[in-house]
Order: sequence, then C-alpha cells, then structure tokens
Amino acid sequence: MLGLGVGFYGLSGQDQVGFQPSDIPNLSLHIEYTAARADGSSVTSIPETFTQIGADFKFLAPTSTAHAPIISQGNGSELHPGVVVFSPSGTPDRLNLNDSSDNDLTEIVLDTSNGGYTVIFVGSGGSNILSGNNNGSSLTSNIGGGASTYSLKAGGVTKTFNVNNYSGQANNEVDGDDVCVIMFKVQPNGNTSLSIDNLAQINSSLPNTNDFVFDTMGGVNYDGRFRYLFLYDRALTEAESNRIFEHVAHVIQKA
Repeated sequence: MLGLGVGFYGLSGQDQVGFQPSDIPNLSLHIEYTAARADGSSVTSIPETFTQIGADFKFLAPTSTAHAPIISQGNGSELHPGVVVFSPSGTPDRLNLNDSSDNDLTEIVLDTSNGGYTVIFVGSGGSNILSGNNNGSSLTSNIGGGASTYSLKAGGVTKTFNVNNYSGQANNEVDGDDVCVIMFKVQPNGNTSLSIDNLAQINSSLPNTNDFVFDTMGGVNYDGRFRYLFLYDRALTEAESNRIFEHVAHVIQKA
C-alpha cells in the first residue's frame, strides 16, 4: 500500500469528518492527484503525484514522459487539489498501472459474480476513452451534439446510458468542461446503473455479467481533466455511494 496521504484530506462542509474511501470495504484501487508529499513539499514526477490506496501499484507514463499528461499543481490539500490534463494530440496521453517494481503493465479485475463492482471516475471530457484496458473494458463518454451518453464496456460488451437527469450547460447535456462524478454500479446479476453527480440516470441497457479489467488511464483520444478514480470490487450501497459523492463533491465545477 503506497502513499496514504492522510493529511491531504480536508474536512469541507460536505465531507464526513475523518472519512476515507478506504473505510468502505472492498476498495481495489483509489487514485487521486494531490500535488504534494506528506511533508508538504511539491512534486512534479508522475509516480509521486498520486495517492494510491488499496493495492501495491504505481501509475506511470508509458516508456517516457513524452506521452504523459500535463500536471497542474494544486496546493496539496483535498480542498484545492491539482488536476491532471490529458490531450489526444499526437500519441494520446495515458498512464499505465504497473506493479510496485515498475515491471510490466499489470491489471485489476473486478468480478461481477463476486458481489458485483463499482467504477467511479471524477473528471471531464467528451467522446473519449476515460479509462479501462485494451481487452474489452472501458469507460467512455460521448458528450455534446445531442443526447450525451456514458458507456461501460466489460468483456467486449458495451452498455450505454443516456444522460437524462442532469442540469448541464445545454439542457440535460454534460458539457465537455464539466467535472462530474460518474458512477457505474454493477450488481452480481449484471444489472448496471449509472449516476452523474449522485443523480440516477434511466437504465435502458441489458445486463452484462462480464468482468471489468483496468490497467490504463487516458489514451485513445481522452481530452479532459482527471481528479479521482475509485474501483470497488462490490456494488456499493446507496449510503456508501452518498459518502463517496460527499467526499469529492467540492471539486465539481460547472464552467
């Protein structure tokens, strides 16, 4: 377990006093950008700028920093965190999940049949792959130009949800600059639900009982900002979902 960074968590009006995402059982991975070490000094290198809780992994740029996203430093606190900005130009920016020895790309598998799972991405971006892997798992947004959608693909099967309960900038569309809490919750029977900023969206998709595999952030034309990623190997309860939302709600900004 690397970089717990307990001191980075502020107690905003919306935060549960002393609450950490790791307080909720079955946390497989928690990645957030904080832009400071535990001693308060600033950092700029990719391996050190992420709090990683739940597994002994490092989140690294592929082969060289040439394909790394831009780091915009905050002040190292939960209330004013930095942000990671991905660009699709040239070779798309991405970060890979490596083991603690910086060896080959590793992955996390969320098993649908073993309690379901929950994927929570906090960030922005339109018509892009936000995270996932190259073997049939991804979280994708399709924003603007009509009905906005988010898709979760697992085992090569894609489930797509219309955003129909969200006060974005253009009717119910999510604006590409909006920072949103995107939460997919998959039950053990495969039934999947989507919420945006803790508002449930209508589920019109068929169940998908395939596992979700994660090893990459960004890539494949992701043009947006990243704040947090949470992977739970269990479908969270409504109360647990509310606690996570309250924990990160202060970074949601509507341009």
